[in-house]
Amino acid sequence: MYDLIVLGGGPGGYVAAIKAGRAGLKTALIEKNRLGGTCLNKGCIPTKYLLHTAEVFGSFAENDLGLSGENLKYDINAIYEKKNAVVDKLVGGIEKLIENAGVDFYNGEGKITSKSSVSVNGKELEFKNLIIATGSSVFAPPIAGIETAMTSDDILGKEPVDFKSVIIIGGGVIGIEFATVYANLGKEVTIVELEKTILPPFDRDIAMQQALVLKKRGVKIINGAMVTKIEKTGCTFTLKEKEENITADAVIVCIGRIAEIKDIGLDSAGIEYDKRGIITDACMKTNVEGIYAIGDAVKGNVMLAHNAENQGHLVVENIVNNTKHEKQDVIPSCVYSTPEIAGVGLSEKEAEAKGIAVKIGKVPMGSNGKSVLSGLDVGFIKVLFNEEDRIVGCQMMCDSATDMIGAIGTLVTNKAKRENILKSMYPHPTVVEAFYEAVEDVEKAATHMIYKK
Repeated sequence: MYDLIVLGGGPGGYVAAIKAGRAGLKTALIEKNRLGGTCLNKGCIPTKYLLHTAEVFGSFAENDLGLSGENLKYDINAIYEKKNAVVDKLVGGIEKLIENAGVDFYNGEGKITSKSSVSVNGKELEFKNLIIATGSSVFAPPIAGIETAMTSDDILGKEPVDFKSVIIIGGGVIGIEFATVYANLGKEVTIVELEKTILPPFDRDIAMQQALVLKKRGVKIINGAMVTKIEKTGCTFTLKEKEENITADAVIVCIGRIAEIKDIGLDSAGIEYDKRGIITDACMKTNVEGIYAIGDAVKGNVMLAHNAENQGHLVVENIVNNTKHEKQDVIPSCVYSTPEIAGVGLSEKEAEAKGIAVKIGKVPMGSNGKSVLSGLDVGFIKVLFNEEDRIVGCQMMCDSATDMIGAIGTLVTNKAKRENILKSMYPHPTVVEAFYEAVEDVEKAATHMIYKK
């Protein structure tokens, strides 16, 4: 009898297993593929490796730094070989952490067989508590010919993928990151997006500025287009009631992901769910006592690795300490474009939609010394404060945005007052100085901004 079984070894699952093992719970972790889940094997990590490599290549291909290279080229086989090595190294690290925590690891397809048991590799395992962390899979909308297109699974797999031109269907986070990779590698890129702007979750000013950056790199963006047919080398879409066709060497569909809960035995335990995922309360408990669900498998959850990790830790803490801590709603979101984009807390768009009064501070990166000297002075940092002068949100488009947003999220979570933020000292020259000045700009007091008298 296990104190806890974790079904799924992605970011949420393996973190929960490690925390439980270290807390003294007899724990088992079941994963049908490789540890690390989609994020490590075919998601976050390989994408960011390709982004990093493409950015280095692009910086040499086109810059104003006085640097040049003759016959600049890349070796796609070498790129994928190194990507795979990075993934393997990190997977190996997780294996050692699982072993060190005293967790029993089962590499096989687990299935819930009752309210207190799971089967894997022909064995029946009993549990006191179960965490379902089966993640998500690529969403394939009902579009004719969609099976001929590639997905993130294909691009981020072990085998090299390369082409001269590509159509990316979907201008969300995944689509923009792929567009950034291929634009930096010198490819012809076309983004086809249903909404009026790319990056719909972010404020319009960020979406518009990112669109300008991509267009400057030669990326074509088609907004407001409904894709009706996909072929291996092209697609058909309706734009302003007119049907149009475009072609390229490849088509990548980046329309989102869906909870991976099929055939895991939910009905055997009477667990409530629908097509969007497993239904839980704020403590991640399902309707069945002792059974929890976290991460992408949960209905309505924000599908981000760090959200799954946080929820895994939360559930284990509640089990160990018999507490009822609830999931966090301040969740940082990131786009690893060039420059990077990140946000946390309330956005200007959300504040307006909800009728929440906010005070806004915003500074352009052109006023920041570190950004100017590094040639990354496109973008801005924007902060939102409520009527009590407490920070409630931040969105930024700048170098190192994804590295800064976590610490800023701490300020948002703790509802830091503006006056207390301004009592801190920020090092110079750094990009984060612009955050400090954005906070000052709420009262039109940013040092490096010129205000009308």
